[in-house]
Amino acid sequence: MGRSVAVLSFSQQWLTRRERFDRAARDRAWPLFVPPIQARALACDRIIDLGCGTGSNLRYLTNRLLPLLKITPAQWLLVDADAQLLEVARNRTLANPPDAGAVQSVRADLGDLDAWPVFAPGDFVSASALIDLVSDRWLAALIERCLQAKASVHLALSYDGRTRWCPVDSLDDQVLNAFHLDQRQDKGFGWALGPDAPRTTIKLLKAAGYAVWSAASDWQLDARRRPARQLIRTLIADHARIAVQRFPGAAEAVGSWAEKRERQTKTGRLRVQIGHIDILALPPD
Repeated sequence: MGRSVAVLSFSQQWLTRRERFDRAARDRAWPLFVPPIQARALACDRIIDLGCGTGSNLRYLTNRLLPLLKITPAQWLLVDADAQLLEVARNRTLANPPDAGAVQSVRADLGDLDAWPVFAPGDFVSASALIDLVSDRWLAALIERCLQAKASVHLALSYDGRTRWCPVDSLDDQVLNAFHLDQRQDKGFGWALGPDAPRTTIKLLKAAGYAVWSAASDWQLDARRRPARQLIRTLIADHARIAVQRFPGAAEAVGSWAEKRERQTKTGRLRVQIGHIDILALPPD
């Protein structure tokens, strides 16, 4: 199963811009995962971060997961296809290393099943903002390999199809429909699950015998705050571009929609909610 690295090569600027909002969103979900991790007394030898980008998942989990573990992990393994992002992740980790555990990185095309790291008992396999980009076949293969190793699974910030613009506009549904069509295109892993990813993931994990917990980790973006305005403008531009590509006949209407949303952003009137789901799955005892 091939993978087009270019399709998934996100810019460092985008990943850095969204990290604070990812962190705030995940903080709403993480408390639900603390009791089952503590009850299981997880003894993780290694935390594997698939599609690590600039290392934001490591930075998030360091202060939240490590204190809950029975044994301090011996190793973090960062995996990504983008050599430049891996270098950024390494440099940021060296500048502010985790309290415990060595950090290693490997460049690998996750669309190639043979390029994946070999999972082992005691691994904690994690990914952030990845699962909505993959196919059901890819996801099933991931879960099967985790099950074989009895590895724990943690999947954060998977888009679930909920996008809310406030104030509401009559063109919102058409723009969102175009976005969802684009989400389901092949991103290098086969036809992507897009907004169906969280539901499909939970179903497959439970079928494999995992104990599963899930919680909402929505972005809550308020245009009155400058960092949020930057992210909102990116969302407006991306949604409008995709809508025009999908529905060329609506180009003028979409352009008006984008201009209106930009004005609302500038005046601080716009609020945007992007729905995500975080998932924790622990293997059968």
